[in-house]
Amino acid sequence: MTWPRALRGRKAPVVLARWLVSLVLVVGALGAVWPGKGAAIAQSAGSRPASRLKAERFIDRMVNGEPVSYMLGNVYIDRDSLTARSDTAHYYRDREFYRFFGNVVITRDSSVLTCNRGTYDRLVGAGDFFGDVRLVDGDMIGTGRRGESRQDGRFVQLIGDALLVAPDYSVRGDTIARDRLTGSGEAFGNVKIMEPGAKNLVTGRHATFSATGDVAEVDRDPVLISREEGGSPLVSEAGRMFFYRNEDRVVMTDSVRIRQGTTLAEADTAVAHGRERMVLTGSPQVSMAEGNTMYGQNITILYHGGELRRVILTGAARMEDAAPDSLAEIYKGLPEMDVLEGDSISVEFENEKIDRTVVVGNARSIYTPLDLDAEVATNDVTGDTIIISFRNEQVYLVDVRGNMAGNYKFARVAAMREMLGQGMRLAGMMRSGQADSAAVADTLLAAGVDTAFATLPTAMMDSLLTAAFDSLAVAGFDTTEANMSFLASAEDVKYSGGSVEFNMKDKDIDIRQDGQLVYGSMKLTAQHISLDTQNRELYAEGEPLVEDTENIAGENLGYNFKHKTGAVQQGVTTFDNYYYVGDEIRRFPDTTLKICGGRMTSCDRAKPHYHFWSDRMKMRMKDKVV
Repeated sequence: MTWPRALRGRKAPVVLARWLVSLVLVVGALGAVWPGKGAAIAQSAGSRPASRLKAERFIDRMVNGEPVSYMLGNVYIDRDSLTARSDTAHYYRDREFYRFFGNVVITRDSSVLTCNRGTYDRLVGAGDFFGDVRLVDGDMIGTGRRGESRQDGRFVQLIGDALLVAPDYSVRGDTIARDRLTGSGEAFGNVKIMEPGAKNLVTGRHATFSATGDVAEVDRDPVLISREEGGSPLVSEAGRMFFYRNEDRVVMTDSVRIRQGTTLAEADTAVAHGRERMVLTGSPQVSMAEGNTMYGQNITILYHGGELRRVILTGAARMEDAAPDSLAEIYKGLPEMDVLEGDSISVEFENEKIDRTVVVGNARSIYTPLDLDAEVATNDVTGDTIIISFRNEQVYLVDVRGNMAGNYKFARVAAMREMLGQGMRLAGMMRSGQADSAAVADTLLAAGVDTAFATLPTAMMDSLLTAAFDSLAVAGFDTTEANMSFLASAEDVKYSGGSVEFNMKDKDIDIRQDGQLVYGSMKLTAQHISLDTQNRELYAEGEPLVEDTENIAGENLGYNFKHKTGAVQQGVTTFDNYYYVGDEIRRFPDTTLKICGGRMTSCDRAKPHYHFWSDRMKMRMKDKVV
């Protein structure tokens, strides 16, 4: 089983939180590059020298009634704690408005903004920057086709192919904005957040982040894509994604879908706690292309060191495997899937391979083996707890404990084929009308069906058979059915006890503690019962007792289901008010018993007052003893 690869631990949520925290700082630097009017007033009231304006040439003119200073060549302005350089600048003195052209560089402290041209309206506190806008603040860089600053630098944005780059991440968007008063920020349109090497990528159409950067949300078409070497990408989709940096937690809500390869996890909500734990709630399920599906009210996925260690299903936990569906198409009535269910299911992994599965509370397993040749079988078992152990990702041992009860159904393929042939011949005869009721009765007899009504008058038999056939058709029974019927041919072995172990390699069923097994008319009880399903042999010890047409007890018992023969060591049975004790009692298909070292008595004491002894005895039930 390889499905757990779809939910391996990723560091993307942690990295994303760091990205969005730094996003606040970088965009905020854009507003800090050019301060608002209030900042300028504060500077003028202090000890800072007056603003300095330099250029190779100054031209002062009146334009439409207002004075304009044209500064040409190596323009330099030092004012309000920043400097501005450009090839050319226009200064509209009455309204404190600046235009910068060519190789614009604006610097404040460690922040540097460059662009092709820009404007700044000092009275309203608004700045616009155009063409190859680039902002450098420490080890972070922001770029865009445009930049804006509004309301004295409170609202700032990068517009048009906006990009922020830091050592641990990069962010793209059509627009990246921040409110410097509240500290909150947004990214709009084609948002992409990446880490170096493009191992993790978050996309969406809108993202917001808090003042401190502790909380971020991608609320329009968010997608988280994670990549690892040697593995297919993991893609997470949701209606909204929330990132909580301080808690190291990511919450996905609204139709969550997490996909890797052919594996898909779905839930109303998914919560990732760091790199150690993810919890799916709200009708969660995990499905694989191979037909494997897991359900539960909650699905918890645990990691250690980035490796998957455990998947826990709680609340109506259920695992389904559609592997038997191809057999069910052939053998009618065979379960279409393997099922494992209970109050909770824990799937444990070692080195990314499934190691053990534990079902606790109202545990149930329905399993159909696929590697049988001469017969088809299925097993349905319940108990308080079911433990399934794996080797090389294959089941090798199933241990059912506490109030165990089960039903093992098996049918020989040859018998089902014979029944199919008889049924198809019967259907053909009835449809064609080419055979009389006597011939139909003969066909039923060959199929093993009781046809005592064959002694009825021919007309009455015709009427009954026709009515029966028509009733089957009206009830929806496909009288042209070409599949073999598993249920019609199956034999049942019902068993119960304190616990049972299934050895999948040896195909053994081992029942312990007050074991009971019922096969046909035979009922066996013992402290320990072992059933070899491959060879159809049964062994029992610990006060075994067989109840059938005769009752047999002893110390050890063996029975062959295929040949309907058995043997009991130190056995005892009854017939015609006598007790028969022997060193060994053998049972044969015709129910005849053979006793070796036999003793016959009517005394019911463990050590009878008297007995008749014979080296060999032969008993024909309801007949005689020889």
